[in-house]
Amino acid sequence: MAEGLARALAPSGYRFWSAGSEPGQLNPLAIAALAEQQIDIASHRAKGLADVPLEDIDTIVTLCAEEVCPVVPGEVSRLHWPLPDRRICELPSRP
Repeated sequence: MAEGLARALAPSGYRFWSAGSEPGQLNPLAIAALAEQQIDIASHRAKGLADVPLEDIDTIVTLCAEEVCPVVPGEVSRLHWPLPDRRICELPSRP
């Protein structure tokens, strides 16, 4: 979702890659949610760090909270936004 949103909303000329420390499958609910905003991520796939050209990156944003954040070597600008992993979050029950 992050990659799709960034690509859709950023000015032209910027490049974005998204990768997870334990990539799984692209969630169909993520595809549907962004499709409601006219953002098509159906062709995207979950990727690991090995699938991202780290030598081309000048800024990295990590979103990890409870899990271990990946270590990316090199001189890059780093931002950390700790978000809980939706796979381990307990959602409130619906009435």
